[in-house]
Amino acid sequence: MFNAKTNEKKTRLYIYGTSLGGLLVGLHLQKRGLETKADGAILYCPPYDTYLGKDFFYNNMNGLYTYVLGMFLNMNL
Repeated sequence: MFNAKTNEKKTRLYIYGTSLGGLLVGLHLQKRGLETKADGAILYCPPYDTYLGKDFFYNNMNGLYTYVLGMFLNMNL
């Protein structure tokens, strides 16, 4: 929002993302670049190597993470 008289911003938008949310914030900022409406962002513990992380996610704990994620997504459909 801009002030009509001074043409300055009235409000600031800061984005905070943790873990997977941090990854999504980073992807948003990467796609939008300087055209984003955010004035600042903090990424806390985003997964940097998602290619290696998927192997851990799908193959660890006998597929428990995959099952829980699948059940959660299934309940929201």
